[in-house]
Amino acid sequence: MALKDGCTSFERKRCAFNPLKKCNYCKETSDLKMPSAAAMIMLYYKLKDNVADERGIKKLGYYLLLPIFGGAHKKAMKQYPNLEKIVSDYIKEQAELEKNDCCEIDRIADPTAKALSQILMLCSDDETQKRVLERLGYCLGRYIYILDAACDLEEDIKKGTYNVLKYEFKENKEQYIKERVVPQLYFCANE
Repeated sequence: MALKDGCTSFERKRCAFNPLKKCNYCKETSDLKMPSAAAMIMLYYKLKDNVADERGIKKLGYYLLLPIFGGAHKKAMKQYPNLEKIVSDYIKEQAELEKNDCCEIDRIADPTAKALSQILMLCSDDETQKRVLERLGYCLGRYIYILDAACDLEEDIKKGTYNVLKYEFKENKEQYIKERVVPQLYFCANE
């Protein structure tokens, strides 16, 4: 929406989640269709990943959510097959790297970064904007992956699940994050 010349108008009406409050709603929602479809496709694959990674009651919970979001996934996939391809290719590449216990931060963050760069490129037809969106998406995707790995580090160590940061982490988590992870995040944010 920010790439368009005009401003989308808003209206105040009752909140869908809390009918006692009034909220601002976007009147024209056509600009939100593609991002919504991307969110549903990514959510579906995230649920599938959680089913594969979790055990016990959590696994069952995610498994029960799959059919609920499966319909939204199919609808989004039909409307935006290019989004489905981008996300499914990224998921396959990410899974392959994790299966092979990739221990390089740059390499493991690359599929997420590439996927987000390709998705953001779909937001414009202008070649100059596409180049900017591609780089923004790449840096943002890399930032998200590294930050998520840092936030999940302790839990992944306890569970014995994959986390690229486990390969370098020794004892002092705060020191490790400060010296190894924060510079990577600053690099992404600065660019």
